[in-house]
Formats: sequence, C-alpha cells, structure tokens
Amino acid sequence: MKSIHPAVYVTAGFFLIFLLQVLSLAFLPWGTGLAVLCALVFARRDWVRVVRRLRYIFLALLILFAWQTPGVMIVPPLGAFSPTWDGVRATLEPAARLLSVVSVVALMLHGLSTEDWVNSLYVLVQPLRVLGLSAERFAVRLRLVLDYTSQRDLHWRDCLHEMDADLGEVSPQVWPVRGLRGYDAALLSVLVIVLMGYVLW
Repeated sequence: MKSIHPAVYVTAGFFLIFLLQVLSLAFLPWGTGLAVLCALVFARRDWVRVVRRLRYIFLALLILFAWQTPGVMIVPPLGAFSPTWDGVRATLEPAARLLSVVSVVALMLHGLSTEDWVNSLYVLVQPLRVLGLSAERFAVRLRLVLDYTSQRDLHWRDCLHEMDADLGEVSPQVWPVRGLRGYDAALLSVLVIVLMGYVLW
C-alpha cells in the first residue's frame, strides 16, 4: 500500500471529510465518534495538536450559538446575558462536524510526510494549469509553509520578531516530486468519479 501515490490518500481524505460534512444528523454521532476513535488510536499526538490550535474556534461556536439562540436560559438571573440550553444543543452539530474534520486531518498528518503532501498537492494542482496556476510555485510555497510550521510553535509575537531578523544566506535545495503511475491515476479517477456522482446525485 505504501507504493500508492500520496495524492490518492489525500483525495480519499478530502472525500471522507466531505462525506462527514453531509452526513445526516442520525448518523453524525456515529461518524464523528468513529473518526475521533481512529484518530486517538492511530494519531493521538497530531489530534491533540490540531484540537489545541482550533480551541478558540470551538469556543467561538459555543459563544455564538449558546448566547445568540433563544430558548430556556441556563442561568435565569443573568437575563439576556445567560446562555440557553437550546443554544448549547445547537452547538453540538457544527462542533461534531468540525471535530470529525480535525480527526481526519490528524490521521492524514500522521500518515503523510511533508514530501507526501507536496507530491500529492503538486499532482492535484496540475489540472489548474489551464487557469494559469503554476504547480511548481504552489509546491515550493507549500513546502516552505510546512517546513516553517513543523519547526515552530507559531506564537504570533515570535513571528513578528522574526520579520526583522537577518535571514542570512539561503542555500539551494532540491525537492523531488513523483508523478502518477497507471494504477494511481485509475484509483484517483475512481475517487473523483464517485465524488462527482455523489454530488450530482
């Protein structure tokens, strides 16, 4: 399985994310629970890291729904400043869908190296050449971003200080990319056809 091009894995991951986002409410808890369980078993560290970086988005969802949705107040003495039980319940669906995305992304981060991400998105961007997008430039910029984020904790104050730092000499680097083989292209085509069929259906 390791010989399969990473573009196939990335496409399958995006397809899974899409399916989890359109999953009906009756099956959403099961889908999210399974995704979280797989992430905790196979990619616990990456899952915790992604959740930690998105914690303010989860908090914003809670504030947006719990305090802006009319319903039964949780703390009646606070009046209009009290969150509502209906708002808390309304938070569960978007939070579950976001958590399912986090779980799939964590699994992808765990299973794919930086080179795999660059290779996969380099291949997937190729069709956009007709729009004038350079796959090579995209791959280089993606590689630089991935290298930067993997080596730093991304504290915004540190980023501001580094803007004034002397970068020094930059040595040239070579980052090889791998094209699609026959069965890779076939698998990728099947995934795209299934996805398009599901969307159109």
